[in-house]
Amino acid sequence: MKPPKLKYRDLMHAIVGEWSLFLQHFQDEDKYQRILGVLKQHLETYDNAPYQKDLLKQLNITRDALMVLLNDLYRDFKMALCNDERYPISKTTILLIIRTLNDHWVIGLKGLKLLPRVGDRFDISFVKDEIGGSLCQVTSIDHELDGGIHTVNIYLDDCLLLRENGKQASS
Repeated sequence: MKPPKLKYRDLMHAIVGEWSLFLQHFQDEDKYQRILGVLKQHLETYDNAPYQKDLLKQLNITRDALMVLLNDLYRDFKMALCNDERYPISKTTILLIIRTLNDHWVIGLKGLKLLPRVGDRFDISFVKDEIGGSLCQVTSIDHELDGGIHTVNIYLDDCLLLRENGKQASS
């Protein structure tokens, strides 16, 4: 299956977001040295991705050639990550995102020995609502990888909220 061709903005977002990995994998490859050099200079000067027209001017290539080059770079990046331990995780962030009847709490955790499952309950004594209650249930969990950071978002609803919305809190 042939991968879809991405748009300039999507490619720049991916490249800038994982800049250090792109450099690590491709800075010595002849095919990408010039474009990575221009991008590096721009990122060091402006701290953001260049406009497409500026990149075209600096590289002195057509838009079609630029898009082929960027899509090739992205495809090669995808293939480079297939090998074991090619995506280093520098930090893991765990957030409890708790919804009560009248409030929201976001609690950053230093770590958890075991990640909960959907349906698991937490008793977090300091999370109080106007009518009391501190028993919460995990409703969903999502993970994000970006810039070498693994973020785990654990969404919980107050069990009173679950009952009020007609959902039965599991035992």
